[in-house]
Amino acid sequence: MARLEVDGLRFKGNLTVRDREIRVGVIGAGKIGSYHIRNLAQRISNTRVVAVMDVDQANADAIIAECHGSKSFTSADTLITNPDVDAVIITAPDQTHAELTLACLKANKPVLCEKPLATNVEDAERVFQAEIVTGRRLVQVGFMREFDPPHSKVKHAIAEGEIGQPLLFRGTHYNTSFGYDRHIDEVIVNSAIHDIHSARWLMDEEISSVYVQSVASDVSKTNTCRLLVIHLTFRNGSLGLIEVNSDSGYGYEVNVEITGELGQIRTTTLSNPIVRRSGNRRQSIETSWLARFDAAYLSEMQSWSQAVATGGFGGPTAWDGYVSLVVANSCKRSFQTGQPETVPIVNRPEFYSYQR
Repeated sequence: MARLEVDGLRFKGNLTVRDREIRVGVIGAGKIGSYHIRNLAQRISNTRVVAVMDVDQANADAIIAECHGSKSFTSADTLITNPDVDAVIITAPDQTHAELTLACLKANKPVLCEKPLATNVEDAERVFQAEIVTGRRLVQVGFMREFDPPHSKVKHAIAEGEIGQPLLFRGTHYNTSFGYDRHIDEVIVNSAIHDIHSARWLMDEEISSVYVQSVASDVSKTNTCRLLVIHLTFRNGSLGLIEVNSDSGYGYEVNVEITGELGQIRTTTLSNPIVRRSGNRRQSIETSWLARFDAAYLSEMQSWSQAVATGGFGGPTAWDGYVSLVVANSCKRSFQTGQPETVPIVNRPEFYSYQR
């Protein structure tokens, strides 16, 4: 039987791109990992989850029971190098992301790594430099808001010139509650990193300086953060404001608003119906990020699996993951100094020069 090859991926038979089955291995079977696995198994055609690895064997076994033909692995490296795995999704703890992504690059396999790409700038740089050495686009970072319909409509409207040159970015990110006092670094690198990327992507401009202010979860624990505000200045002089609330007390909401020379545009993300009754008007709000971004996660996975099948690329890159961490690092410094901090100038390599 003839074999077709697309950028190193081999498929049996005379298949079209639409027919090719991508065999996916997933590292990390927690909340988001299991969510991705179910999307791949139940909602996306031409993909099959063939391997799952989690340090908690019970997690892996539970999700494997839902995926016919999937195998459990006890070693991430063994999963990555297994010849039956075409591509890898990394949803393991943040501190493992960089090394696991580097292992995928060494194995020459496409990888979707959940954000953040790494927990520090140095490791993120190692990743994008290693990808450049391969000569192929293999890494996508899980900044799924690019695939969120409300966000993508805002991006399209800006690109079409509906509000003219963007002048001000405002992003709000409200969580119901985490149930514990979060460290400032976690809030910046694990949560605000999404908003930092959204600001760069929607404004189509790099951030030149940041100034961080925060409200502690407990006044006796000065490194905790309940409410984070990041003031942004972009290289072209535009401004931005990011607000991350780890304990909103009412629900989960993420919105962006862009003010331009000719007008303003804002996402509308509440999809539940408006009820009017007994002198009241109410509309329920999502309580979790999975419910809010269900469509985004599905679209992200569809786009990624199609890119893997065709040997193409799309979505947030390793470079995006790196630059967002450079900005996040400046945010951490601003918190420590209590002063605005300049974001180091990083020039985009030619390898990442395309526009999405």
